Amino acid sequence: HQYDIYACFRLESDIDLNGIQWYTAVVPSFGGCFDGNGHVICNLNMKGDSRLGLFGVTINSAEISDIGLENVSIAGTDLSSAGSLVVNNFYYSCNVKNCYSTGTVTGGTAGGLVVANGGSMTNCYSTCAVNSCGIAGGLVGSNGGSVTSSYSTGAVTGDDMVGGLVGWSGSYDAITSSYSTGDVSGDNYVGG
Repeated sequence: HQYDIYACFRLESDIDLNGIQWYTAVVPSFGGCFDGNGHVICNLNMKGDSRLGLFGVTINSAEISDIGLENVSIAGTDLSSAGSLVVNNFYYSCNVKNCYSTGTVTGGTAGGLVVANGGSMTNCYSTCAVNSCGIAGGLVGSNGGSVTSSYSTGAVTGDDMVGGLVGWSGSYDAITSSYSTGDVSGDNYVGG
């Protein structure tokens, strides 16, 4: 349905998406604020070869906070970008904070919570098992922004650039006070 992509939203109750299958991002583009208000969205089920995640692309000064995604099942193809919460958190002014995910994420490029981060992520975690034929990260696939006070615990499998927390990062000082504990396996450029 149509909505104002720059508006602010607050979740007032938990949501169970059991029985619904999505084939692309639930919210394709978002530039407002989404306050999960401490609630949970469970059983997000996605399958396809495009952008797979609750939010596709964040723009402007988007902020997504205080939401948990539980028991996600995201099954992307080799052509897809798959992350449970956000596919592309592009802009440096976009913020993701106090968010988490559990379940499984598979895609051509994949991250347990976010596929590509160009903004800031604070106090986030993922326990998702992540599988990719390309870049894969337990929390973030590729990072050009900042990740602070965050962690991942799920197993991560990929091809090139595979990390327990982040698969690839463009800056050495962009990740602080964060860690991973999951098993990591891949072919090239692999790190815990």
